[in-house]
Amino acid sequence: MSWLALLGIAVVFTTIAALIGGQPDGARPVSGTRMMSAARVVLFLLAGVFLILAARGYFAG
Repeated sequence: MSWLALLGIAVVFTTIAALIGGQPDGARPVSGTRMMSAARVVLFLLAGVFLILAARGYFAG
């Protein structure tokens, strides 16, 4: 497996952990805060932008 595939897998796991609010034992809870909600909105907006850019690049030829 190439380094790019491993990086992609790490990004997917990190994103899932961030969206569901995973945290280590003893950490302060941040999953219900407004900052985390804003981070989730920004994450979805960026994913949408990258999806649109990828689709434009793919269908442009």
